[in-house]
Amino acid sequence: MGRRTVTLDEDAEAIVEEKVEDGDEYDSVSALVRESMKEYDRAKSLRDRVDELEEELAAVREQRDRLQEQADRVNNLETKVERLENQKRMILEQREEHAQLQKYVDEERTYRTAPLTKRIKWWFIGIPEEQTA
Repeated sequence: MGRRTVTLDEDAEAIVEEKVEDGDEYDSVSALVRESMKEYDRAKSLRDRVDELEEELAAVREQRDRLQEQADRVNNLETKVERLENQKRMILEQREEHAQLQKYVDEERTYRTAPLTKRIKWWFIGIPEEQTA
């Protein structure tokens, strides 16, 4: 092992003396420095891991935002589909109503263009179905 000389300010020197003086925590200044270096490495590893996790968190938040946008788009599309289905239903109902009105107009036209004798006969017995088609 190499030997180093370190200059400490008063606060750092007081901390070293406090930790080494009674011998409960560290046997020597060297043991304190070795343990401090290990703790420094662990702290650096933890800072690096925190940085990695923050990057992952940012990526997850971006993904969440994209998913929220897609969910909003799906909701909008579902609303649009519902509106289109309602429009389709209304169009089909209008088509059925139109067909019924056309049938009525055709019956009326047949009745009004028929000779008087036929109209009198139909008045008593009704208009046969084949006459209206």
